Amino acid sequence: MEDILLAFLEPLFELLAEVLVEMAFGLLLSFVWRKVRAARWKSRRISLWLILPFLGAVGAAVGWISILAIPFPIFRTGTFRGLSLMLSPLATGLVMAFIGSNLRRRKEMPAPLESFSGGFTFAFGMALVRFFHAGL
Repeated sequence: MEDILLAFLEPLFELLAEVLVEMAFGLLLSFVWRKVRAARWKSRRISLWLILPFLGAVGAAVGWISILAIPFPIFRTGTFRGLSLMLSPLATGLVMAFIGSNLRRRKEMPAPLESFSGGFTFAFGMALVRFFHAGL
């Protein structure tokens, strides 16, 4: 019975750990983005379609840096190996979209990362690099 429960909970913990790591880096990047924009560009808005490849590349770079810090898989699951590659960016994108909508409701201009497509692209770049290089 314990083995069945562990087999069910282990992929959930893996997904939660990846989402939390992606969220931490994403929130740090969006905080820096908003501070730089406040200091340099007051009302200038960059098209999201122009910034998405940049966010994917930054996500891949952050994924590479996270491999240097944690070079091994956090959880060693064999049955659901590629499931977190899509689920963690989806969850991160949803949370970043929620943060962006809260900022818009408070009449603040959110960073491009604080949208579903921006958060998903950043998290997917990070998850893809970790998936191929760290065996996640």
